[in-house]
Amino acid sequence: MPKDKLSLARRLRSYVQEFGSDTFSHDSSILFCKYCEIKVNCEKKFNVTQHLKTDKHTKAVKRKQEESVISQQKFLTHSSKKSCFNKDLCQALLSANIPLNKLSNNRFRSFLSTYTGKEIPMESTLRQGYVHVIYIETKEKIKS
Repeated sequence: MPKDKLSLARRLRSYVQEFGSDTFSHDSSILFCKYCEIKVNCEKKFNVTQHLKTDKHTKAVKRKQEESVISQQKFLTHSSKKSCFNKDLCQALLSANIPLNKLSNNRFRSFLSTYTGKEIPMESTLRQGYVHVIYIETKEKIKS
């Protein structure tokens, strides 16, 4: 008795389940490799496994893994010490005689976050964590 041919959507779903939803996604008509950001020929399972063995795919997987390790390291280092960006922002505002409460202006916050690509801290964060440190450093600089 011949095998029943699976519908395209069922075949795509089975590939996503077999190889992982972190690797592939589908929209019922195409199979998309998330690592390589390309559509994969899904006529036969062989084509999908061949894609997984390509040099481009293996390099993309390796790159994503390295990026996740680096981002985890950045998260750990930034959570354990104060942010250089926050300190520099606080120092710049104070040296330019710009009140820290200007950071509560939504338009100014969105401008800063758009063009720096960083999360802009609240004024209370700067006031509590950085103003005193900057004061001490400035005082030491004046003494020397």
